[in-house]
Amino acid sequence: MKKTRYSILLLIALHVLGNIHVSAQLDSRNRTVETIIVDNLGQLPAPTHEKYLQVMSEIAATGEKGILQLAGMLGPAATTKNAKFEYALNSVTDYVTTPGNQKHLDSVRKGLVEALDKCTDNANKAFLITQLQKCA
Repeated sequence: MKKTRYSILLLIALHVLGNIHVSAQLDSRNRTVETIIVDNLGQLPAPTHEKYLQVMSEIAATGEKGILQLAGMLGPAATTKNAKFEYALNSVTDYVTTPGNQKHLDSVRKGLVEALDKCTDNANKAFLITQLQKCA
């Protein structure tokens, strides 16, 4: 009886884990959107302009999901230090609105709109509106 239960639980676990792996979006280095965002946040502020452009390019490439994740990291403005997340959002917005880097502009814009809909903090809403205005 125990062996049957363990076998069933193992099959269920394998099925769930298999579905999670298949549904995750991966880049060329097999990183998920979440991993890309966290990796690149750790590199900010970038030591060189070239590194800054690489970081912004990778964040921009995560599109709507990446912007939602970054905006979701913003805590209540009155009690949380949001400088790193605001810097990243502001920088990626500047990056995608620069001529030559606009291929991810639409997905960044969509991410900002969705983040604005989910945001409950007024100061953070004002910040997201400012970023959205840059993309208009």
